[in-house]
Amino acid sequence: MAALLPLPEIQACDAIGRPYAAGTLETYVPATSTPKATWNDPAGGDGHLNTNPVVLDSAGRAILYGDGLYRLVLRDAAGNLVYDQPSSTLVSAAMAPVIIAPTITEAVRLLGIQDMIDAAVLVEHDRAMAAEAALSAAIAAEAAARASADVALGARIDAETAARIAGDAALQAEINTINATLGGVVSTGGTTRGGSVTADMLSVYSLTFSAPFSAVCFGIWVQPPAPLDDRLTEIIVVYTTLTVSGSTGQFQDRFGTPAAAATPLNYIAFGF
Repeated sequence: MAALLPLPEIQACDAIGRPYAAGTLETYVPATSTPKATWNDPAGGDGHLNTNPVVLDSAGRAILYGDGLYRLVLRDAAGNLVYDQPSSTLVSAAMAPVIIAPTITEAVRLLGIQDMIDAAVLVEHDRAMAAEAALSAAIAAEAAARASADVALGARIDAETAARIAGDAALQAEINTINATLGGVVSTGGTTRGGSVTADMLSVYSLTFSAPFSAVCFGIWVQPPAPLDDRLTEIIVVYTTLTVSGSTGQFQDRFGTPAAAATPLNYIAFGF
């Protein structure tokens, strides 16, 4: 397939074919008075710029290469306006490689499309690598934080386990002490002591058993002779440090209210 070959050298003549020798051709941006450059060589560039206006030779000719749309103003040698018309190169300089390239592949290369694609791919590659590095750093930081938390949790568990073991050992030691203390007397059976005692103003009482326990007194049950009110009906006082000869302690009713002063109370003590 072939295309029309435009003539780079134009010729301007009047209605009877006489050339506009020494006439001028002004070139502007369309619909403005802003000058727009033309060239005398398809290579373009500053080294091939035409004057503006372009002065026609004796045959009314001029070599005129352009880029895109133009407003052309033709005048004769006397400066009279011949015409003022829009014109175009049809193809801009940016698209010229597509026209002159022998193949589509070469047109793509000349237009720099592959370079743009390669640059975009490189930018995306760099962005993806940066995102992957940031994600890897975040994962590593999270893993380190989790590992640190696991270590701290393990330490707390170990400490709690050690504390529980120590507590169990202490409790077992107390149990062993009690068993050692009570050993040999439990088999003889427990005994009780009973009587009455009067509390003072601070609800404190003191008593001495008429017959001491052989080993230990481990609890006292106390009750007034008759209910003093709806709250005070019975009191149970358990001691862990009573001596075999007697005890001293303070008691309150089950609701936490001190017993009335000078109240006679009956008691029963349990021990071995």
